[in-house]
Amino acid sequence: MADESAPGPLAGRRVLDLTTGVAGPAATQMLGFLGAEVIRVTSAMIPRIRATDDDPAINVLYLNKECVRLNLRDPRGLDLGRRLAAQSDIVVENQRPGSVARLGLGYEALRELRPDIIAISLSASGKGGPAEDEVGYAPNFVSRSGVGLTSGYAGGPPGEYVNWPDLISAHWLVFAVLYALIHRERTGEGQYLDLSANESLTSLVGDLVLDAALNGRSAEPRGNRDPTMAPHAVYRCAGDYEWLSIAVGTDEEWRALCEELGRPELAEDPRFAGVLERLEHEQELDALIGEWTSAQPPGDLAARLQAAGVAAAPVLNGKQLLEDEHLAAQGRWVEVEHAILGKKWVMTSPWSLSDTPATVRHAARLQGSGERYIYGELLGLSDEQIKELVHDNVIH
Repeated sequence: MADESAPGPLAGRRVLDLTTGVAGPAATQMLGFLGAEVIRVTSAMIPRIRATDDDPAINVLYLNKECVRLNLRDPRGLDLGRRLAAQSDIVVENQRPGSVARLGLGYEALRELRPDIIAISLSASGKGGPAEDEVGYAPNFVSRSGVGLTSGYAGGPPGEYVNWPDLISAHWLVFAVLYALIHRERTGEGQYLDLSANESLTSLVGDLVLDAALNGRSAEPRGNRDPTMAPHAVYRCAGDYEWLSIAVGTDEEWRALCEELGRPELAEDPRFAGVLERLEHEQELDALIGEWTSAQPPGDLAARLQAAGVAAAPVLNGKQLLEDEHLAAQGRWVEVEHAILGKKWVMTSPWSLSDTPATVRHAARLQGSGERYIYGELLGLSDEQIKELVHDNVIH
């Protein structure tokens, strides 16, 4: 179950969350896992930060966060937003480039309210350069970053990516915020952080850039294959859409795989004796292994190969992840009670911190549920003032 008592290493820090989509909310949620108080702002007047309470994805991305409604286009709403920012350590936004600054919540305005504030903007291309005003979503980030040409199969088009590119940006955002907090503790100085989603992904393919610079070669799709390892693929197994990944990095591992195949003589076969030979005859190698795996369940086969020193793992679906014994043993799944969706399993942080655990404290809050605390206790508004602002669609 959720642990509402665990403080976390960022306990006492407050984050004003003006994000939408996946990358921004995922990043601020990780800060919440680490103990920060995260105030999520939602607005019916600004579609890009509007969301519905009964959307299951909301419960996944807004764990541990308080939620207030606020019409930032109304001068009174903007004033409330500025007052919230003044009481926050960190302000995070990933709106269209320049839009938050035009509202009056850009870094220059924020540091007048609080000189040591840390403000971070996540956009497609970052500030500076001809692409700074471009908007984008995960498929666009993949395309511009160079990652796209690492996907797909040889001779075919680049493959399709869904939301994981956003999560790469989210992790970079958290890293940058933690660095800025350390800097502030040492110097007392806040700062502005400018993060490009495209460049977050480009940082993953430095080898491709280096290859192009030194050798004049451009990457092409290669499916699951690797330029220095063979076999290196996923293989069909017995069952309904069951697969197993196998990767062999050394000749010793190859010999162990041959023993499990029941074909020890293949280790000395001239076609497969060394990695260069296996790469040259990879199609024959994959067909041979695929015929062997096709009659066996992936879980049992993976266990056997791992015991023999061969890197192998079944390709898990969502249900299998939820039932995975290792994830359960590590406490990665916890059950939370959502006000509309009821009891749901959610994944905790992937970090295990011995002294200051990163935890799920509660399910996503409903829109507006934190307003008595945020506007009343934190900003000092009376119940009558809050009711008036609701009536006037300022809190909306």
